[in-house]
Amino acid sequence: MRGMATSIHIDISVFTEDEAVGMISGEIEVPMVPQIGDVVTFDLQGADVVRHKAAFGIGPIKATGRLIGTGAEAVITIMLSDITAKTKDDALEVMAFFEDCHRLFGDRWDEQGGQGEAKE
Repeated sequence: MRGMATSIHIDISVFTEDEAVGMISGEIEVPMVPQIGDVVTFDLQGADVVRHKAAFGIGPIKATGRLIGTGAEAVITIMLSDITAKTKDDALEVMAFFEDCHRLFGDRWDEQGGQGEAKE
């Protein structure tokens, strides 16, 4: 039996071993609000084996923080553990997977460590 889905906001930072590449954020539907320490899996169905190749290696992502707002328009934000890709191209493939397959927003950062232009 399935219950009602809950909408939460998520944030995931994406890195390589040497640089911060960007952040993935947006709303997802979950059957319950993850607690710190829970893991979240993202369905790979619909992922393109060429365009999203690096996404097939990310596995479950652990919830590392929770921010619960108050009021009528309150949002629950779940911070998920960082994703570290082997190369910048791999990191961009992972970000494209979340954008294309889960309708999340990928914010790419410039090489100086500041926030860069977002994907249109």
